Amino acid sequence: MSTYSVRELRESFKGRIMELGVNPDFVINPSFDAVIKRFDSYIADMTLGSDADHVTVKQGDTKLEFEWTNAEGKDYKYLVVCQNPDNIICRSTEFGFSHHDDELDRDIYCKIAMEQVVDFTRELEITMMQENGSVIYNNRPNVNECSNNTWTSISAYTKEGIMYEQEYKGFEGSSLTGFIQDISINSMLFIPREGSRANNFFADKYDQRTLLRRVKLDIARVMHIEPKRKVKYSSEVLLDTEHGLRDMRLRNANVDPYPKDVRIEPLSKDEIEELLSKEDPDVAKALRPFAIDRDKYSYDAFKDSHYLYEFPNRKM
Repeated sequence: MSTYSVRELRESFKGRIMELGVNPDFVINPSFDAVIKRFDSYIADMTLGSDADHVTVKQGDTKLEFEWTNAEGKDYKYLVVCQNPDNIICRSTEFGFSHHDDELDRDIYCKIAMEQVVDFTRELEITMMQENGSVIYNNRPNVNECSNNTWTSISAYTKEGIMYEQEYKGFEGSSLTGFIQDISINSMLFIPREGSRANNFFADKYDQRTLLRRVKLDIARVMHIEPKRKVKYSSEVLLDTEHGLRDMRLRNANVDPYPKDVRIEPLSKDEIEELLSKEDPDVAKALRPFAIDRDKYSYDAFKDSHYLYEFPNRKM
């Protein structure tokens, strides 16, 4: 068992994760950098500040972990475990005071659980990243009952480390029995873990689902449904390029990620090269196959027999 500070962990994060016994073939795959970035983001979200010098990380042969309580009394826990060379799991929890509910005459607490499960398939050299999330509050009339909001996201990467598909499911709200401080991460994440499996009871219990499939370098097919609201959307769209194209991010994701009447024009060869020049050389090389014929490729929603735009309550 070795110990060191959280700051030391973040300064040599990739090396520390490699020490847990990760498959060397996975380490050299460009998608491993996406894994490292996501694992580290859970720590960044804690905003430890100067406490990063004093919080102790404990590292064994296959796992590392730490706990921290901030000045406001919020408790944080963090864990990375390498169950086998082709599987890594990162879990993070946050628990603390949210607000006082006058109607219930009770302090409301919030617990957040996040989990990233990464699998590397040796035969195909494909990386699968699944993120499960849950937020619970003790805001139900019964003091030993909590509301639970959950979601899951699965991203698939090619053997060259480029995301080519992503599926997101947000599930219907549910309840958990128990006092909030005692409810386990396994209970919180049960629905998203199960709901990501085909033919599982929870697989179709989502209130929204979004599927992205890469079509070209900067273009993806988006399919989005919200059954209760009778929302259906299917179109090709331009991806956000601000943070690179290794991963797929929708443009205007927080404003209007599902544009109407989409038209996409071909890119010039210079425009293609400009996009690729912003990437790490290995990532740019891996993206080139998706850039083939992008200078000739266009899209017009009016000519797409699979185009759907059904938002019954949207004001135009």
